[in-house]
Amino acid sequence: MYIDWLQIQNVRNLSNLRIQPSSKLNIFIGPNASGKTSILEAIYLLSRARSFRTPRIREVIQHNQPTLLVTASLKKANGAAIKTGIEKAHDKTIIHYNGENIKKTSVQAKNFPLVLIAPDVNRLVIGPPKQRRNWLDWAMFHVEPTYLDDWRNYYKALRQRNKALSNPIRAYDAMSGWEHIMAETAERITTQRHEFLKKTQQNLEVIGKKLLQFKTQICVDKGWPGTQPFLEFLENSREADRQSGYTKNGIQSSDVHFFADKRPVAAICSRGQIKLFLLLLLISQAQALEIMTGEQPLYLMDDYRAEIDAHARRHVLDLLSELNVQAFITTTETEAVDARSANVKMFHVERGEVVKVVE
Repeated sequence: MYIDWLQIQNVRNLSNLRIQPSSKLNIFIGPNASGKTSILEAIYLLSRARSFRTPRIREVIQHNQPTLLVTASLKKANGAAIKTGIEKAHDKTIIHYNGENIKKTSVQAKNFPLVLIAPDVNRLVIGPPKQRRNWLDWAMFHVEPTYLDDWRNYYKALRQRNKALSNPIRAYDAMSGWEHIMAETAERITTQRHEFLKKTQQNLEVIGKKLLQFKTQICVDKGWPGTQPFLEFLENSREADRQSGYTKNGIQSSDVHFFADKRPVAAICSRGQIKLFLLLLLISQAQALEIMTGEQPLYLMDDYRAEIDAHARRHVLDLLSELNVQAFITTTETEAVDARSANVKMFHVERGEVVKVVE
Protein backbone atom coordinates (compact mmCIF):
# COMPACT_ATOMS: atom_id res chain seq x y z
CA MET A 1 0.00 0.00 0.00
CA TYR A 2 1.13 3.55 -0.63
CA ILE A 3 -0.17 7.13 -0.61
CA ASP A 4 -0.86 8.42 -4.12
CA TRP A 5 -1.67 11.96 -2.99
CA LEU A 6 -1.89 13.66 0.38
CA GLN A 7 -3.62 16.86 1.51
CA ILE A 8 -3.06 18.46 4.92
CA GLN A 9 -5.01 21.42 6.30
CA ASN A 10 -4.51 23.27 9.58
CA VAL A 11 -1.98 20.88 11.11
CA ARG A 12 0.36 23.09 13.15
CA ASN A 13 2.09 25.42 10.63
CA LEU A 14 0.79 23.51 7.58
CA SER A 15 -2.15 25.61 6.40
CA ASN A 16 -3.07 23.90 3.13
CA LEU A 17 -0.54 21.48 1.73
CA ARG A 18 -1.05 19.01 -1.10
CA ILE A 19 1.73 16.71 -2.35
CA GLN A 20 2.02 13.75 -4.67
CA PRO A 21 4.73 11.64 -3.08
CA SER A 22 6.86 8.93 -4.61
CA SER A 23 5.52 5.44 -4.06
CA LYS A 24 9.00 4.65 -2.66
CA LEU A 25 11.28 7.10 -0.77
CA ASN A 26 10.24 10.62 0.20
CA ILE A 27 12.79 12.77 1.99
CA PHE A 28 11.78 16.07 3.63
CA ILE A 29 14.70 18.43 4.27
CA GLY A 30 14.63 21.62 6.29
CA PRO A 31 15.63 23.36 9.51
CA ASN A 32 14.12 22.57 12.87
CA ALA A 33 10.52 23.80 13.39
CA SER A 34 10.01 24.10 9.61
CA GLY A 35 7.06 21.67 9.47
CA LYS A 36 8.83 18.43 8.46
CA THR A 37 7.66 16.42 11.45
CA SER A 38 4.17 17.88 11.12
CA ILE A 39 3.84 16.11 7.75
CA LEU A 40 4.61 12.78 9.43
CA GLU A 41 2.30 13.71 12.29
CA ALA A 42 -0.55 14.32 9.82
CA ILE A 43 -0.04 10.91 8.20
CA TYR A 44 0.05 9.30 11.65
CA LEU A 45 -3.19 11.10 12.54
CA LEU A 46 -4.82 9.68 9.42
CA SER A 47 -3.96 6.15 10.57
CA ARG A 48 -4.23 6.30 14.37
CA ALA A 49 -6.54 9.31 14.92
CA ARG A 50 -4.03 10.77 17.39
CA SER A 51 -0.67 12.49 17.42
CA PHE A 52 2.60 10.78 18.31
CA ARG A 53 3.92 14.07 19.69
CA THR A 54 1.22 15.13 22.17
CA PRO A 55 -2.02 13.78 23.69
CA ARG A 56 -3.60 17.25 23.37
CA ILE A 57 -5.15 17.75 19.94
CA ARG A 58 -5.51 21.50 20.51
CA GLU A 59 -1.71 21.73 20.17
CA VAL A 60 -1.92 20.10 16.73
CA ILE A 61 -4.80 22.15 15.30
CA GLN A 62 -3.50 25.39 13.80
CA HIS A 63 -4.00 28.47 15.95
CA ASN A 64 -7.40 30.17 15.46
CA GLN A 65 -8.71 27.26 13.36
CA PRO A 66 -11.63 25.08 14.56
CA THR A 67 -10.53 21.82 12.96
CA LEU A 68 -7.75 20.05 11.11
CA LEU A 69 -8.27 17.89 8.03
CA VAL A 70 -6.05 15.22 6.47
CA THR A 71 -7.11 13.36 3.31
CA ALA A 72 -5.31 10.93 1.04
CA SER A 73 -5.74 8.53 -1.83
CA LEU A 74 -4.28 5.09 -1.06
CA LYS A 75 -3.25 2.46 -3.57
CA LYS A 76 -3.72 -0.99 -2.06
CA ALA A 77 -1.77 -4.15 -2.86
CA ASN A 78 -4.65 -5.38 -5.04
CA GLY A 79 -4.53 -2.18 -7.13
CA ALA A 80 -7.65 -0.61 -5.62
CA ALA A 81 -7.67 3.16 -5.06
CA ILE A 82 -9.15 4.14 -1.70
CA LYS A 83 -9.88 7.66 -0.50
CA THR A 84 -9.63 8.22 3.24
CA GLY A 85 -9.72 11.24 5.51
CA ILE A 86 -9.89 12.45 9.09
CA GLU A 87 -11.32 15.65 10.52
CA LYS A 88 -10.52 16.46 14.13
CA ALA A 89 -11.77 19.23 16.37
CA HIS A 90 -11.34 19.70 20.11
CA ASP A 91 -14.42 17.61 20.82
CA LYS A 92 -15.00 15.39 17.79
CA THR A 93 -13.34 13.06 15.32
CA ILE A 94 -14.78 12.12 11.93
CA ILE A 95 -13.07 9.39 9.90
CA HIS A 96 -13.99 8.33 6.35
CA TYR A 97 -12.60 5.32 4.51
CA ASN A 98 -13.74 4.26 1.04
CA GLY A 99 -17.00 6.19 1.39
CA GLU A 100 -17.87 4.83 4.84
CA ASN A 101 -17.87 6.47 8.25
CA ILE A 102 -15.45 4.70 10.57
CA LYS A 103 -16.61 4.65 14.18
CA LYS A 104 -13.65 2.86 15.78
CA THR A 105 -10.12 4.17 15.51
CA SER A 106 -8.84 0.57 15.70
CA VAL A 107 -10.59 -0.15 12.38
CA GLN A 108 -8.86 2.79 10.69
CA ALA A 109 -5.49 1.69 12.10
CA LYS A 110 -6.00 -1.72 10.50
CA ASN A 111 -7.18 -0.13 7.22
CA PHE A 112 -4.07 2.05 7.05
CA PRO A 113 -1.12 0.33 8.79
CA LEU A 114 2.11 2.19 9.35
CA VAL A 115 5.37 1.91 11.25
CA LEU A 116 6.71 4.96 13.12
CA ILE A 117 10.41 5.34 13.89
CA ALA A 118 10.56 8.42 16.11
CA PRO A 119 13.58 10.12 17.73
CA ASP A 120 12.74 8.49 21.08
CA VAL A 121 12.65 4.98 19.59
CA ASN A 122 15.44 3.93 21.99
CA ARG A 123 12.85 3.83 24.77
CA LEU A 124 11.73 0.52 23.32
CA VAL A 125 14.97 -0.96 24.69
CA ILE A 126 15.80 1.25 27.67
CA GLY A 127 12.24 2.10 28.76
CA PRO A 128 9.88 0.18 31.08
CA PRO A 129 8.26 -3.17 30.14
CA LYS A 130 4.94 -1.45 29.37
CA GLN A 131 6.61 0.24 26.41
CA ARG A 132 7.55 -3.12 24.90
CA ARG A 133 4.16 -4.67 25.67
CA ASN A 134 2.41 -1.80 23.88
CA TRP A 135 4.71 -2.20 20.86
CA LEU A 136 4.09 -5.95 20.67
CA ASP A 137 0.34 -5.68 21.26
CA TRP A 138 0.00 -3.10 18.47
CA ALA A 139 1.91 -5.31 16.03
CA MET A 140 -0.15 -8.37 16.99
CA PHE A 141 -3.40 -6.48 16.60
CA HIS A 142 -2.61 -6.02 12.90
CA VAL A 143 -1.67 -9.64 12.13
CA GLU A 144 -4.02 -11.78 14.25
CA PRO A 145 -7.78 -11.25 13.74
CA THR A 146 -8.68 -12.64 17.19
CA TYR A 147 -5.93 -10.87 19.13
CA LEU A 148 -7.77 -7.68 20.08
CA ASP A 149 -10.83 -9.58 21.34
CA ASP A 150 -8.64 -11.96 23.35
CA TRP A 151 -6.69 -9.01 24.77
CA ARG A 152 -9.88 -7.21 25.81
CA ASN A 153 -11.43 -10.35 27.30
CA TYR A 154 -8.27 -11.07 29.27
CA TYR A 155 -8.15 -7.61 30.84
CA LYS A 156 -11.87 -7.67 31.59
CA ALA A 157 -11.42 -10.99 33.43
CA LEU A 158 -8.29 -9.63 35.16
CA ARG A 159 -10.27 -6.67 36.55
CA GLN A 160 -12.99 -9.01 37.83
CA ARG A 161 -10.45 -11.33 39.47
CA ASN A 162 -8.78 -8.36 41.15
CA LYS A 163 -12.18 -7.23 42.40
CA ALA A 164 -12.85 -10.69 43.84
CA LEU A 165 -9.41 -10.70 45.49
CA SER A 166 -10.28 -7.53 47.39
CA ASN A 167 -13.42 -9.14 48.81
CA PRO A 168 -12.81 -10.04 52.47
CA ILE A 169 -14.83 -13.20 51.90
CA ARG A 170 -12.72 -15.70 49.93
CA ALA A 171 -15.07 -15.87 46.90
CA TYR A 172 -12.90 -18.37 45.04
CA ASP A 173 -15.87 -20.05 43.37
CA ALA A 174 -16.87 -16.75 41.72
CA MET A 175 -13.23 -16.20 40.77
CA SER A 176 -12.89 -19.53 38.96
CA GLY A 177 -14.83 -18.51 35.86
CA TRP A 178 -12.71 -15.40 35.36
CA GLU A 179 -9.55 -17.44 35.81
CA HIS A 180 -10.60 -19.82 33.04
CA ILE A 181 -11.10 -16.87 30.68
CA MET A 182 -7.71 -15.41 31.65
CA ALA A 183 -5.96 -18.74 31.13
CA GLU A 184 -7.54 -19.47 27.74
CA THR A 185 -6.86 -16.01 26.31
CA ALA A 186 -3.36 -15.70 27.84
CA GLU A 187 -2.24 -19.03 26.37
CA ARG A 188 -3.46 -18.01 22.89
CA ILE A 189 -1.92 -14.55 23.15
CA THR A 190 1.43 -15.97 24.28
CA THR A 191 1.52 -18.52 21.43
CA GLN A 192 0.72 -15.84 18.85
CA ARG A 193 3.36 -13.50 20.27
CA HIS A 194 6.01 -16.21 20.05
CA GLU A 195 5.15 -16.96 16.42
CA PHE A 196 5.21 -13.31 15.38
CA LEU A 197 8.50 -12.57 17.12
CA LYS A 198 10.02 -15.70 15.58
CA LYS A 199 9.19 -14.37 12.10
CA THR A 200 10.45 -10.91 13.07
CA GLN A 201 13.77 -12.31 14.30
CA GLN A 202 14.21 -14.35 11.13
CA ASN A 203 13.74 -11.19 9.07
CA LEU A 204 16.12 -9.27 11.35
CA GLU A 205 18.87 -11.87 10.92
CA VAL A 206 18.66 -11.47 7.14
CA ILE A 207 18.53 -7.67 6.86
CA GLY A 208 20.94 -7.06 9.74
CA LYS A 209 23.87 -9.03 8.28
CA LYS A 210 25.57 -5.98 6.74
CA LEU A 211 24.94 -3.55 9.59
CA LEU A 212 24.75 -5.38 12.92
CA GLN A 213 28.01 -6.71 14.24
CA PHE A 214 26.35 -9.11 16.66
CA LYS A 215 23.87 -11.98 16.62
CA THR A 216 20.45 -10.88 17.79
CA GLN A 217 17.89 -12.72 19.86
CA ILE A 218 14.35 -11.73 20.84
CA CYS A 219 12.81 -13.46 23.85
CA VAL A 220 9.38 -13.17 25.47
CA ASP A 221 8.84 -13.35 29.20
CA LYS A 222 5.25 -14.60 29.16
CA GLY A 223 4.46 -13.11 32.57
CA TRP A 224 4.33 -16.18 34.82
CA PRO A 225 7.18 -18.49 35.80
CA GLY A 226 8.02 -22.01 34.68
CA THR A 227 6.11 -24.38 32.43
CA GLN A 228 3.08 -24.68 34.69
CA PRO A 229 -0.25 -24.10 32.86
CA PHE A 230 -1.48 -20.61 33.60
CA LEU A 231 -4.84 -21.77 35.00
CA GLU A 232 -3.10 -23.98 37.51
CA PHE A 233 -0.72 -21.17 38.39
CA LEU A 234 -3.62 -18.75 39.00
CA GLU A 235 -5.40 -21.24 41.24
CA ASN A 236 -2.25 -21.82 43.26
CA SER A 237 -1.60 -18.07 43.57
CA ARG A 238 -4.99 -17.08 44.95
CA GLU A 239 -3.95 -16.63 48.56
CA ALA A 240 -0.70 -14.81 47.74
CA ASP A 241 -2.55 -12.52 45.32
CA ARG A 242 -5.26 -11.88 47.91
CA GLN A 243 -2.58 -10.74 50.33
CA SER A 244 -1.18 -8.42 47.65
CA GLY A 245 -4.63 -7.20 46.65
CA TYR A 246 -4.14 -7.81 42.93
CA THR A 247 -3.07 -10.41 40.36
CA LYS A 248 0.72 -10.22 40.23
CA ASN A 249 1.39 -12.52 37.25
CA GLY A 250 -0.02 -12.79 33.76
CA ILE A 251 0.36 -11.06 30.41
CA GLN A 252 0.00 -7.73 32.23
CA SER A 253 3.51 -8.38 33.63
CA SER A 254 5.03 -9.85 30.45
CA ASP A 255 8.07 -8.36 28.75
CA VAL A 256 10.20 -8.61 25.61
CA HIS A 257 13.99 -8.93 25.93
CA PHE A 258 16.51 -8.05 23.22
CA PHE A 259 19.95 -9.66 23.22
CA ALA A 260 23.18 -9.06 21.30
CA ASP A 261 25.49 -12.08 21.39
CA LYS A 262 23.46 -13.38 24.36
CA ARG A 263 23.89 -10.15 26.35
CA PRO A 264 21.24 -7.44 26.85
CA VAL A 265 21.30 -4.87 24.04
CA ALA A 266 20.79 -2.04 26.55
CA ALA A 267 23.86 -3.11 28.54
CA ILE A 268 26.47 -3.41 25.78
CA CYS A 269 25.37 -1.18 22.89
CA SER A 270 25.84 2.57 22.40
CA ARG A 271 22.84 4.80 21.75
CA GLY A 272 23.65 4.80 18.03
CA GLN A 273 23.89 1.00 17.96
CA ILE A 274 20.60 0.70 19.85
CA LYS A 275 18.85 3.05 17.42
CA LEU A 276 20.20 1.15 14.40
CA PHE A 277 19.14 -2.16 15.97
CA LEU A 278 15.62 -0.84 16.60
CA LEU A 279 15.35 0.71 13.17
CA LEU A 280 16.13 -2.68 11.62
CA LEU A 281 13.86 -4.41 14.14
CA LEU A 282 10.89 -2.23 13.15
CA ILE A 283 11.58 -2.85 9.47
CA SER A 284 11.67 -6.58 10.25
CA GLN A 285 8.39 -6.25 12.14
CA ALA A 286 6.81 -4.55 9.12
CA GLN A 287 8.04 -7.35 6.87
CA ALA A 288 6.46 -9.91 9.17
CA LEU A 289 3.22 -7.93 9.08
CA GLU A 290 3.31 -7.91 5.27
CA ILE A 291 3.95 -11.67 5.13
CA MET A 292 1.05 -12.40 7.47
CA THR A 293 -1.50 -9.90 6.06
CA GLY A 294 -0.46 -9.33 2.44
CA GLU A 295 -0.43 -5.54 2.95
CA GLN A 296 2.65 -3.32 3.19
CA PRO A 297 2.64 -0.73 5.97
CA LEU A 298 4.00 2.76 5.40
CA TYR A 299 7.19 3.90 7.12
CA LEU A 300 7.49 7.20 8.96
CA MET A 301 11.06 8.03 10.01
CA ASP A 302 11.56 11.27 11.92
CA ASP A 303 14.98 12.89 12.41
CA TYR A 304 16.60 10.08 10.48
CA ARG A 305 20.21 11.28 10.81
CA ALA A 306 20.27 11.46 14.61
CA GLU A 307 22.80 9.07 16.21
CA ILE A 308 23.32 6.94 13.05
CA ASP A 309 26.48 7.28 10.97
CA ALA A 310 26.45 7.99 7.23
CA HIS A 311 27.45 4.41 6.27
CA ALA A 312 24.52 2.92 8.19
CA ARG A 313 22.06 5.52 6.85
CA ARG A 314 23.12 4.75 3.28
CA HIS A 315 22.55 1.03 3.77
CA VAL A 316 19.15 1.59 5.40
CA LEU A 317 17.98 3.74 2.48
CA ASP A 318 19.21 1.07 0.07
CA LEU A 319 17.34 -1.55 2.10
CA LEU A 320 14.09 0.41 1.96
CA SER A 321 14.48 0.78 -1.81
CA GLU A 322 15.05 -2.96 -2.18
CA LEU A 323 11.99 -3.76 -0.08
CA ASN A 324 9.80 -1.71 -2.43
CA VAL A 325 8.03 0.16 0.38
CA GLN A 326 6.86 3.75 0.75
CA ALA A 327 8.75 5.78 3.34
CA PHE A 328 8.46 9.37 4.56
CA ILE A 329 11.75 10.52 6.07
CA THR A 330 12.69 13.83 7.70
CA THR A 331 16.20 15.23 8.03
CA THR A 332 17.92 18.58 8.52
CA GLU A 333 20.51 17.87 5.83
CA THR A 334 20.48 16.40 2.33
CA GLU A 335 20.94 12.64 2.29
CA ALA A 336 23.29 10.94 -0.16
CA VAL A 337 20.58 9.78 -2.54
CA ASP A 338 19.98 10.41 -6.21
CA ALA A 339 17.05 12.83 -6.37
CA ARG A 340 16.79 12.10 -10.11
CA SER A 341 15.84 8.50 -9.43
CA ALA A 342 12.23 7.55 -10.11
CA ASN A 343 12.19 5.91 -6.67
CA VAL A 344 13.05 9.08 -4.74
CA LYS A 345 11.41 12.45 -4.23
CA MET A 346 13.07 15.12 -2.13
CA PHE A 347 11.15 18.07 -0.70
CA HIS A 348 12.44 21.23 0.94
CA VAL A 349 10.34 22.40 3.89
CA GLU A 350 10.49 25.85 5.43
CA ARG A 351 7.90 27.76 7.47
CA GLY A 352 5.15 25.33 6.55
CA GLU A 353 5.79 25.54 2.81
CA VAL A 354 6.93 22.46 0.85
CA VAL A 355 8.74 22.56 -2.49
CA LYS A 356 9.89 19.52 -4.47
CA VAL A 357 13.64 19.52 -5.02
CA VAL A 358 14.59 19.20 -8.69
CA GLU A 359 18.18 18.30 -9.63
